[in-house]
Amino acid sequence: MTEYKDCYALYDNDLLRLGNGLIEKSIAFINSRPVTEHVWNKKSGYKWGSPDSSKPSSFELPFFEFDNCMVSVEAYTDDNMGLSDIHLCVSVVFENEKSCVKWIQKVIPDMPFISSQLYIKADAAKQDDEVSLASTGGVSTGIESQGMIKANVTDAIEAFSLSRRHLKLEAVCFYDVTDQNDELVKKDMGQLYSRYEKTAKGNVFIIDSYLEDEAVMVIKDGMTSNSALNRHQDELIIKAGAYVRLTGSGLDHRSLSNERYIPCYGSTIGIGSTKELKREYKRYYRALSKGCFDKKLFMMSNTWGDRNQDKAVCEDFMLKEIKTAAELGIDIVQIDDGWQLGISGNSAIDKSGIWEGFYNYNNGFWSVNNDKFPNGLENIVTQANKDGIKIGLWFVPDSSDDFNNWQKDAEVLLDFFDKYGIRYFKLDGINIRNKTGEANLIDLMETVLAKSGNAISFNLDITAQVRFGYFYEKHLGTLFVENRYTDWGNYYPHKTLKNIWQLSEYLPVRRFQFELLNNKRNVDKYLNDPLSPFVYSIDYLFAVTMLANPLIWMEMSSLSDDDIQILQKIIKVYKQERGRLYDSEVFPIGDIPDGISHTGFWVIVSEKEGYFLLFRESSCDDEYVYYLKDIADKDLKIDILYTNMAMSDVVIADSVDPAGRLLVKLIKQRSFVFARYSIK
Repeated sequence: MTEYKDCYALYDNDLLRLGNGLIEKSIAFINSRPVTEHVWNKKSGYKWGSPDSSKPSSFELPFFEFDNCMVSVEAYTDDNMGLSDIHLCVSVVFENEKSCVKWIQKVIPDMPFISSQLYIKADAAKQDDEVSLASTGGVSTGIESQGMIKANVTDAIEAFSLSRRHLKLEAVCFYDVTDQNDELVKKDMGQLYSRYEKTAKGNVFIIDSYLEDEAVMVIKDGMTSNSALNRHQDELIIKAGAYVRLTGSGLDHRSLSNERYIPCYGSTIGIGSTKELKREYKRYYRALSKGCFDKKLFMMSNTWGDRNQDKAVCEDFMLKEIKTAAELGIDIVQIDDGWQLGISGNSAIDKSGIWEGFYNYNNGFWSVNNDKFPNGLENIVTQANKDGIKIGLWFVPDSSDDFNNWQKDAEVLLDFFDKYGIRYFKLDGINIRNKTGEANLIDLMETVLAKSGNAISFNLDITAQVRFGYFYEKHLGTLFVENRYTDWGNYYPHKTLKNIWQLSEYLPVRRFQFELLNNKRNVDKYLNDPLSPFVYSIDYLFAVTMLANPLIWMEMSSLSDDDIQILQKIIKVYKQERGRLYDSEVFPIGDIPDGISHTGFWVIVSEKEGYFLLFRESSCDDEYVYYLKDIADKDLKIDILYTNMAMSDVVIADSVDPAGRLLVKLIKQRSFVFARYSIK
């Protein structure tokens, strides 16, 4: 047995048991084929699985057969290069003459989740040119002599049996490519009918055995449904009383290699009470994605939001931006497209720019443009250091030839780190076409992190093309979620608030960057629009983003003096509290933001204290009741830290009633309050 804290792994007599004090997964190996016997809620004693011997294989991959496999098992601890909490890993290797599959499972102490990921090494020449994925319907007989059912699906990354018939399913589909999508979370809920198989798309699935108040959460640790590689079917296949499968490895024939392991998409299984699972998953996600090296929420500016693109970027302009950033108290000034010698496809100066193939076009593409920055970046970095500000850079990894130039990209980033101390890089323009490219992109990022001693932090743009998204390689950086512009009339504060609010139900918002713009610009784009950005105060716009990492998406040197003074006040309060906000739990409360609702967030720091960030949009009602059942019948001490109204215009009740109701009164429309509470 291998142990780490309360985690353990035991492999004996073709049976692998791994888990911790809350969860256990038991896997039998039948003729080398893994079969998940059960997933056990050790706290309640409830087991997910079937008491009979008819169970699906734990996984089935294209280009791999279990016949004549050698199986080896190894256990060890890991921390993803310091980017995750230390956890216990179990590596199971299946090897035959055509291919080798490595199945790595991990469990973190005191958390009711087990994650797994498959990696394949295979000689493409020994495989069929094409593998047709079977239809999702039906179950065919497999190894009857062993009492096992082999599903008629060849691309399942997780599977186990279900014995209960009375089940509800919550299927949650997430959307990136946010240049096209503004509804980032969609859920489908309903009861399962045991006679027929159901399929569902998405990344998060909660299967609720509601008679027992037990649930299992199944997460696809891969790209979103709208971005996933080689997606042939819905991600979940389920039949009440029979089985559940998570599908889609992302593999194709062209990505196979006999020289390296190619990663498949992963999966996570969690168990617990229906009420607690979402909260526990966010805690688990935070443990796997510890975030920026300085472990605090950060404020970053980027001038691109004012749509001057690369026309404005130069030394004099950036020095003005640094001066304003210092006045405001911003942490990082990020220089977007235009600092480099090469011309990108985003250029407003030269329309002949490119998005890939940089080194073939010009080997000095990523050199500093000396016409714009005659002193290199030396003066920029020196002034920023004097003002206590860090500099970040925009960069595009070369997608051509499946990121074959990843080592050159790594050298560029590390050179800027070594020469200027630049530690923040926005990675944009990424276009992942297959698993080979994906593996090379991972190698790029992990190499840069390792060689910098994790001193570099990535901001991963998920606004377009095929990129990692919310669930895949989640430890590698924060997410730049959306581009919105007043120039295009598509920036609305309530829509940004809505996207944060919906994501926060399932994911920790500290991983995101969300934008606020200079709402005094382009007023004519919103004529007679009651939800125009212009009708809000600028501190309201900041408050919308403050539980994530605020992105000051504008040319700050163009702000009015009044708006600078307003931002200075709220940023001062924010910086005092953000260390506690970073490690907190954030929950959406109230109604979904739509421009006329009462809405907000409940931030839990501990059992005894936390924060409320509450918004009255353009609602006609002064008063609203929030439901906080977890602190029902409790007296509160409330400290109002900031509001965009007079303090006398805010009333937060000093107790939560026995039904969990908290009464809040905000006198003015388009107002908010940020308050700290403690339970008496």
